[in-house]
Parts: sequence; structure tokens; C-alpha cells
Amino acid sequence: MCCNSHLIVFCCDQSKKPRQKHKEVVRSNEGCHKTRVNCPRCHMEWGRAELGLETAAYNLLMMGLKEYVCGRCACSFGCMTAEHKCPHCRKPFDYSPQDYHRKIVCGNAGCGKKFVSAATLGLGCDCCRP
Repeated sequence: MCCNSHLIVFCCDQSKKPRQKHKEVVRSNEGCHKTRVNCPRCHMEWGRAELGLETAAYNLLMMGLKEYVCGRCACSFGCMTAEHKCPHCRKPFDYSPQDYHRKIVCGNAGCGKKFVSAATLGLGCDCCRP
């Protein structure tokens, strides 16, 4: 005996109410910088044009969505293992994917400046677009 029962559910919303608009998070470009990212092994600057990276490579790395391979030493790294440098004093700082879109205060002595290390996939950050 076969017990293949199929259940079909119909959504009959008769209310004809207009859908609510999606809420958007909007921030200004103030303090936004494309921070310098270096290979953790050989310390070569990553993200330069000669590496042949896609346009969104910086964003994908900084959000923790993708790992990349260094063009010099073949080291595989992501945002947690890469070496990140402050855009003002060029000294290293610790980075986490949760810092994407957050204002970061440089903890190095003599700097203390605020910056955002996000490029927002070209959707609202004019200073970081390619």
C-alpha cells in the first residue's frame, strides 16, 4: 500500500495591503578608508591591480567571505590572518569581520584616529570605489 500524500498549501491573502518597504541602513562616507592589507607571511601588499583580482575582492576578504592566495609566496589567508594597517599611521591593527562598517579607533600610540575599513561593494562609499 502506497502512502504518498501530497499537501498543497495556498496562500490566499485577500487583504491587498501594500507591502512594506525594506529598511535600509545608510551611513555617510566620512572617515571611510580602504585599509592596507598585507600577506601575513611575506608582508607584500595585497589588492594591487597586477594581482588580477575581481572588483569586489577587498569587500569579500574584509567581510570574511573569501580567502585569497598571495601572489609572491602562495600563502592562503583570509581577513583574520591577514596583516591590516591603519590608513593614517600605517601601523598594524587587529581586525575582525564584525569591524566591517564600524568606526575603528587606531590603538597605536600617537595616532588614535577613527576610520571605517569598508568599501561597501560600490553601493555608497565613494572613496573606496575602484
